[in-house]
Amino acid sequence: MSISERTPVRPSETDKTEIRYAVRVKHKNGTDIVWVEPLDSLIIGTFDFHEGTDGYIEIMAGDSMGPIVADAVIFKPVE
Repeated sequence: MSISERTPVRPSETDKTEIRYAVRVKHKNGTDIVWVEPLDSLIIGTFDFHEGTDGYIEIMAGDSMGPIVADAVIFKPVE
């Protein structure tokens, strides 16, 4: 799972500001908080989800550094 590469505003690699934010992932085995540093990677991780609507992704502003901009999260099946 990752943040979309098509996010309309993406921090520049020349931006010297540290940018990071937390993402809460509710998945089949519980809840994890993952720190995303968009200048390094937009990948959140690999998680197992139940069918239905029990799982979710929450982008959290608390304790973040820099701007938080995301317009989509991409879910890809893994074999």
